[in-house]
Amino acid sequence: MCCSSATHLQLQAATDTLLLLLLFLLLLLLLLLLLLLLLSSSSSSHLLSTCLNVALMFRRPDFAAAWMNLGIVLAGLKRHSEAEASYFIALTYRKKYPDCYYNLGNLVSIKFLDLQYCLLNFSNFV
Repeated sequence: MCCSSATHLQLQAATDTLLLLLLFLLLLLLLLLLLLLLLSSSSSSHLLSTCLNVALMFRRPDFAAAWMNLGIVLAGLKRHSEAEASYFIALTYRKKYPDCYYNLGNLVSIKFLDLQYCLLNFSNFV
């Protein structure tokens, strides 16, 4: 009885380890796919952000740094409203997050400069 229980615990531990390894490999594969997409072209930006979202939701949806990194990628792709939403999600999980506030401030200044440029050159557009 004792040996059977110990064997069962060892088998359970091995199964858990294997599952964690498979999850890690899947996440690594997703990250490699994202890297390839980044290097290939900017037209794959929607697929890139979708893959990042899947990786976030699959691994740890409450991981604030991942949401902030997604915001950085989206801001780099000039998808400002999505980047802003990603920063705010990061801040809901981690209220005191100076890096995220810094990135959000940069995003707001970029949006403001774009608006200022449009207002200054309005006569050229009309």
